Amino acid sequence: MQPYPPEVEAIMRSFYQSLNEKDRRRYAGIEASKFGHGGRVYIARIWAVVAAPSAKAPKR
Repeated sequence: MQPYPPEVEAIMRSFYQSLNEKDRRRYAGIEASKFGHGGRVYIARIWAVVAAPSAKAPKR
């Protein structure tokens, strides 16, 4: 996993803070999925939030 440069992290943090709670969760999920294992922890560190366990996808 290669982290984002500090400048990009700052832009992401600013954008994240401008979102409402629902959209923050969606954006965090999308960004975390890009990194695979360890992605949720990395994104939570950037945005200084608690990394909550992911919900399991519903069975079809």
